[in-house]
Amino acid sequence: MSIFQILYLYFLTLSLAICLYAYPSFERNKSLKVFAVLLSFSVITELIVNAMRYVFGYGISDYMFIYHLYIPLEYALLAYFFYLNNDNQTVKKFILLSIPLFMVLSILLSLNIISPKEHPGLNLNLEGLLLITWCLIKLFSIRPSATTPNYRLPIFWICIGILIYHTGTYYYNHIYDNLLNINSELAQSLHRLTHKSLNYVLYICFSIAFLCSNQMKKYLLPS
Repeated sequence: MSIFQILYLYFLTLSLAICLYAYPSFERNKSLKVFAVLLSFSVITELIVNAMRYVFGYGISDYMFIYHLYIPLEYALLAYFFYLNNDNQTVKKFILLSIPLFMVLSILLSLNIISPKEHPGLNLNLEGLLLITWCLIKLFSIRPSATTPNYRLPIFWICIGILIYHTGTYYYNHIYDNLLNINSELAQSLHRLTHKSLNYVLYICFSIAFLCSNQMKKYLLPS
């Protein structure tokens, strides 16, 4: 197992641990509870994948189907989070409608356009386009506050993390499978530099969001 993979698992597990630590503070922002479920599924998914790869010696094509199953679940949970964090009823309807539509499209992409044995780059890019849209709508709708700057808001860090990850990996998702067939070593190296590195940023941003929620709870407690 490479140092990149070890760091990835570390930041993912740390983010889940911080999420569970700050969980009591989520009572004032119940939408954050979604991340306890999402990160738990993420850890379980990675444990299964790493066991198949490093313990049982399966190749990439043998366990890639797990990510095809995981992505629709990930989008459903993140979309639900943005649904809970939007006041605009029209936007809420579009977000809610996008969940079953994305699931159907993701399944069609996996079965008809690409193979479950291949990297789900198209699925990730479709997910990214939708999540970037919800992030931007939310960021531009945050109301300025004299007492709580944006960088202390959990939603700010969650949106920043998602924007950085999906904009950073968008182009590479298009070329990964072709590059894997041409030069597997180069493909894996670029994968570590893009997906792994940006995943570190994503989970660090999530962790900051959970800590912000925990700090806000402390400030609001009566002295």
